[in-house]
Amino acid sequence: MFNLPQINEEDVRVVDAAAAELIARTEASAVLVTDVGGALIVQRGDIEGFDITSIAALASNSYAATQMIASLINEPNFTAVTQQGDNWGLLVMNVEEYCILVVIFRASVSVGLIKYYAQDTVKAMAAQMKIASERAPGATLDMVEMNVGGIEEVFKRKRESADQPAEPAVPAEPVICQRVPLVEVAYPGDYMYCACGRSKTQPFCDGSHAGTGIEPIPIQIKEAGQVAWCLCKHSKTKPFCDGSHSRL
Repeated sequence: MFNLPQINEEDVRVVDAAAAELIARTEASAVLVTDVGGALIVQRGDIEGFDITSIAALASNSYAATQMIASLINEPNFTAVTQQGDNWGLLVMNVEEYCILVVIFRASVSVGLIKYYAQDTVKAMAAQMKIASERAPGATLDMVEMNVGGIEEVFKRKRESADQPAEPAVPAEPVICQRVPLVEVAYPGDYMYCACGRSKTQPFCDGSHAGTGIEPIPIQIKEAGQVAWCLCKHSKTKPFCDGSHSRL
């Protein structure tokens, strides 16, 4: 199962704008965007009276089940699930490998119209997710593991962390993630290396350092190449390994 790229608030704004445009063009009642596990990234439209959290999780599971059926019949191109009832209709579409688009619409609205414009929405969202993925290759967000209901909770935690004025006088000890480095190809870009060892998105920061007195380390990669990220958090040349893990 794929995880989200390490998206930021700008990425969410772009996805939210695409969802709002879909509603404007189709008169859909609500648009949800979830990760593959069903955690909400964006919700737009008239959601009053709907259990959005449950709908998001069940729609994601429904799409996953459809993909399994597709694999059993050797069909690689099941990209959407449509349900139509007397009062409401539901369209669930894959946003490439990144996330799931859920559109809720009244039965009086043409499903063909919804599907037609939803294709443009998926393209716009996928393009932004690709930008996020290329910004921090290999860095992902697993909202199930992070135990959050939606992406706003992630950003709320980061904002609250940023607002905390006091850090402890003595920094906490860094957590040893593993005693060998993570060796991978790093691509050009700006990164925030996790120095505290508490991030769920290793080797990159997710804001978990708040209150530890240990700050993330900004690093700029100018050329693509293989690097060995320090995951024992004791290297003297952080963010890169210097062999200190062998002495722990």
